[in-house]
Amino acid sequence: MLHRRPLPFFHTLCVGLLAALSLLPSPARAQPAASAQTTPAAQAASLKLKWAARPRVRRYRLQVALDEKFTDIVYDRAVVGLEQEVSDLKPGKYYWRVAPATPETGRYSAPALVEATPPAAATSTTTVVPAAAVMRPSADVGWQATIGAVARPVSARLRAGKNFDLVAINSDGAVYALDGSDGSALWSARGGVKSPQGESKEKAAGANVFSPLVLPVSAESRSVVAVAFAGGVRGLDGETGRELWRTALQGRLAGGAVAQMQGETATSEFAIATSDPDALYVLDAKKGSIVSGTKLNGTLIGAPIPFTHGDVQGVAYALDNRQLDIRRRDGTVVKAIKFDVPFTTPPLVLATPRGTLIVIGTEHGLIFFEGAELKPLGRITTEKDSPRGRLTAADLDNDGTIEIVMVTQNGRVAVISTAGKVNWASEGATDAYMATFANLNNDGVLDVVVAAGASFALGFSGRDGTLLWRADETKANAPAGDGTLRTLTGAFSSTGIPLLVGGDANRSAVRALGLPVAASNAAVK
Repeated sequence: MLHRRPLPFFHTLCVGLLAALSLLPSPARAQPAASAQTTPAAQAASLKLKWAARPRVRRYRLQVALDEKFTDIVYDRAVVGLEQEVSDLKPGKYYWRVAPATPETGRYSAPALVEATPPAAATSTTTVVPAAAVMRPSADVGWQATIGAVARPVSARLRAGKNFDLVAINSDGAVYALDGSDGSALWSARGGVKSPQGESKEKAAGANVFSPLVLPVSAESRSVVAVAFAGGVRGLDGETGRELWRTALQGRLAGGAVAQMQGETATSEFAIATSDPDALYVLDAKKGSIVSGTKLNGTLIGAPIPFTHGDVQGVAYALDNRQLDIRRRDGTVVKAIKFDVPFTTPPLVLATPRGTLIVIGTEHGLIFFEGAELKPLGRITTEKDSPRGRLTAADLDNDGTIEIVMVTQNGRVAVISTAGKVNWASEGATDAYMATFANLNNDGVLDVVVAAGASFALGFSGRDGTLLWRADETKANAPAGDGTLRTLTGAFSSTGIPLLVGGDANRSAVRALGLPVAASNAAVK
């Protein structure tokens, strides 16, 4: 069972932009116990039942039964509001439950035992159930495409005038373009790079997986999909999958990014890195030609990240030799810094009211840098744990302060404000590479969604880390897999319902599950 955890593993020491703080464990909040008593009624016993509200739900389905499995139901009606009197009952014990009478959830509360007694013995009129149960996906919304093990699908516009489609590469290197609404194949291409075999689970978990890059190349929404092959990188037409160009590069593709490299109109260049040998390239997306190539003195961690500060446009990246660099499109170094601990994530570049902020994960926690000069501003230390994968960020509660979301080696997910406040942390991000966001309960706050090992995904409240939403796998015992970390992305069904899409924990397919109708589309940052 997954439980929300307090924050004993964080200690922070921050100066400049970040305020100093320390965190201590706090006791878990107890749920109020259900109480049950009876209300007087003429000639028979009755129950007046009351339940907790669920967000944006007015109409509920109330059931009362003689047994806990609800095979002998004596009352089953739709109710508007949060309470209902059930009369004309024989004295005795009953079970009751309530569920939203709407298509997006339909999940009943846990059965509660009550006793209906004759009027003379009645002393109260209300039964209250605990807070609403964790939401589950609707069984009739979504799709599954059995295309093999997929770690990091990408959501993008491949076709003009269409909603989001998906590009996915399986462990055998096959590339698939899928219709985001129903999972049907638009096209496929062979000849990609297979996932590394024969490596330990620990090494595989930290290994770079080259995600496809969807590159806009024209005002008419034409796109090119850049994917790896054994000899370098090739560009496929986003609408048809036809190969447009092929560029030979030495080494194995380690990561790439779509970055604005020069001026406001240059959107067709992208950065890509290789390992063995270690190098950084800038390529033209329309032709695949190499704009610049630069030898690196270390292996890239994750991917290069687009960087803009003033008139500087380029990429920022971290190397395994503890070096953080910023480079322009021609390969020239803007700034570089060596640090005293190894990095574990690529940098996260944020535009804040106080200027550009860079945040990066290390073996001991997070470090914050001022973007222009790479001046350290402070750190957050994780005790006996470290960030992994890729950091993401969003203004979760729309208060003007950006929150940073990290996942850790021990499977925790934590939300940290750039203003120096650690908001919450929860367990369950077992094989998550990064977090994504969706407003699951329509409370005006973006919630945090992560891949979760034997579960397909978990959704935590952006406010306090409470588990709001859970999607289990179709098989009861999902295999442990090879340790490759998964990401989740978003799409829409044909009826406009937002979908959460990702490779399943069984390592056999891509799944799309319906989010609550009121949810915003999950958007990977």
